[in-house]
Amino acid sequence: KSFMNSQDQCANQDEVAREQISSSLPSYKSGLFHWKEIMGSHLAYHQTLPHKIVHGICLTFILYGILQLLSLSGNYIPLIIIILAGVFYLISEPVIGTTMIAIFYSLYSVACAISSHFGYTSNMLIGFLCIIIPFLVNTFAASKIFNSRDDFSKPVNEFVATGNIIPIVFLPFHLAGEIVFALGYRQELKKEIDRFVELEKKSEYYNVNTKINLE
Repeated sequence: KSFMNSQDQCANQDEVAREQISSSLPSYKSGLFHWKEIMGSHLAYHQTLPHKIVHGICLTFILYGILQLLSLSGNYIPLIIIILAGVFYLISEPVIGTTMIAIFYSLYSVACAISSHFGYTSNMLIGFLCIIIPFLVNTFAASKIFNSRDDFSKPVNEFVATGNIIPIVFLPFHLAGEIVFALGYRQELKKEIDRFVELEKKSEYYNVNTKINLE
């Protein structure tokens, strides 16, 4: 309980600090919807190549599981969500946005193909397993192998505290970002995001959680 309180206090203090920093900078510095800041805060928690690979694979399976479950309520539900999220992505950064939409649609297509071979209960079980198992693997790898802490809980905590859904919408955006940056796309943009990576590393939330995992 004290650990959770410490997390909440750190998150609140960091949020105030970010608001002060953001208000003192031109809006373009953190991007529309502050997507550069959000991406940087995620990338800070998986810096090494092995950790990026594990995190990327786990996140991909989790996204697949979510789309698998959503498709059970009707094939149009996932498409509507992809379109709505895609609007945010495209107007924030067209190339990264297009890549993220392609990832979503590919996973959705696979989910539709697989779900056609199973019944409702089996598809629901597959969906839940594709969320729970990768989440546990990712959390274990972050804390026990890479001496870090995963970033999934941070946007969720912010949404619960403030009702702001934008960090959740942009949670998987860094997956597409890492792909296009690895291919050499707009390295000056990557440097801008790296500044927010360093900002996150200096935050109390980051340092408290890293310290706890190293103990």
